[in-house]
Amino acid sequence: MNEIELRGCRFEPLMDYFKALGVLRVLSGQKDASARGFWRTNHFVLTTELDEKALIGFFLDEYTPTPVFSPWNKGSGFYPRGKETEAVRIIRRLRDFGDLRLRSFGNAIRIIEDAIERVTGKKPEYVDDKTIENHKDDLMAYCRNALPDELLEWIDAVYAVGLDDRLKYRPVFAIVLGSGGNDGNLEFSINYLKSICHVFDTMREDIEKARRALRKIADPMGISVERAVYGMYTIVNNNMVNGIRRVTVERGYDPRDFVLVGAGGATAAHITALASAMGIDTIVLPKLASGLCAFGQIISDVKYNYMATAPLRLDNDAAYARIDELFNRIEAQGVARLRSDGFGPRDIVIRRSLDMRYVGQVHECTVEVGTFKVDARSIGKIKDAFHRRHKDLYTYAEPASTVEVVNIESTLCGVVDKPARMNIGKGVSPRKAMKGYREAVFGADGRRTRTPIYDGTPLGADAVIRGPAVI
Repeated sequence: MNEIELRGCRFEPLMDYFKALGVLRVLSGQKDASARGFWRTNHFVLTTELDEKALIGFFLDEYTPTPVFSPWNKGSGFYPRGKETEAVRIIRRLRDFGDLRLRSFGNAIRIIEDAIERVTGKKPEYVDDKTIENHKDDLMAYCRNALPDELLEWIDAVYAVGLDDRLKYRPVFAIVLGSGGNDGNLEFSINYLKSICHVFDTMREDIEKARRALRKIADPMGISVERAVYGMYTIVNNNMVNGIRRVTVERGYDPRDFVLVGAGGATAAHITALASAMGIDTIVLPKLASGLCAFGQIISDVKYNYMATAPLRLDNDAAYARIDELFNRIEAQGVARLRSDGFGPRDIVIRRSLDMRYVGQVHECTVEVGTFKVDARSIGKIKDAFHRRHKDLYTYAEPASTVEVVNIESTLCGVVDKPARMNIGKGVSPRKAMKGYREAVFGADGRRTRTPIYDGTPLGADAVIRGPAVI
């Protein structure tokens, strides 16, 4: 038996955990009944009669996906209701797709369409929302009895068919899945089927539509579609380069002194071109690039800002007491809010500032101060901070002039624990991480280049790959 470590299947997050179980289920059910699996530190390890090359070959050439449909849901793709939705197109393509490994999908779709007509008395294209709702329970019971065995595992995971007090069929849903569930903008099963379509290249029709549209640009100029696309790509890159120049060169910074960090799902397609145009010789592309904003959100501190109007001259004890009272009042609100969010006293940080000016001025400047008690003994700190800030902004200060406050503001932060810095160890050699070759375009001539494709997951520190390459 061979031990194959699946470095893309981790104990957490939960989706990676499920991915590991799915690989084991498919392999043991379709190829190697003796396959087993276990966790080694954070990664899943398969024990199987197949070696790594044979395992990859199985998933590329033999793996048969499990049909998953939810025809009891309005967004399942079986009910056009006068709309050409993505879900409807996916069901239509799978029904007629010729790949032998997806034959069970087409058979299941035809059985489901027949079931819908038998239960509702209407063809699926004529079924409306009310009909779906009225016949939902009966349809689910019929599907449980009529659909092929390969679909029953999915159905049994979603619901069981029971009888109510009037002896009518009544499905009992699994707590986790409900009636199939929605996943983003699409129904759960349709998102799965969409992935199957992409894997098996049933979306070639969309590719051809895109090429036909692009020929309207390419043909009048007498160039290939690839050159036209590269021209569009270059325009997009130039716009982003201009954006980088606005926040660097126009502010006195030389972009060549910096490292360019990528964020966003498509950033990998553009970042090397941007770096080249800006003269930047180092880029960082995090593995979290496509979800960097979401990652940043979950590790960002929780912050609340509170402001109070306080038109007071800083020349009397009553004004000092009023400022101190207002600070304490608004900060008590912020602390209560953060405590309700789950932050303890040690996790709460308070920062204060005042909008101040000399009496008679129109514009004020913001001055940061400490969280000390405001009284006659400490007011000098606030005035000195204002004079320094005023000089920084306007090159002069008037220590002898009377100062007044316009607003006070407190910013209260609930500090979130930050992840420790990741230490990346050695990985496999690039030669072992190479998955194959694809044609890619890297230049304005639109010429296709046979390009090696690497799996970035097993690569580690100090791995060097000479381009052009796709990782």
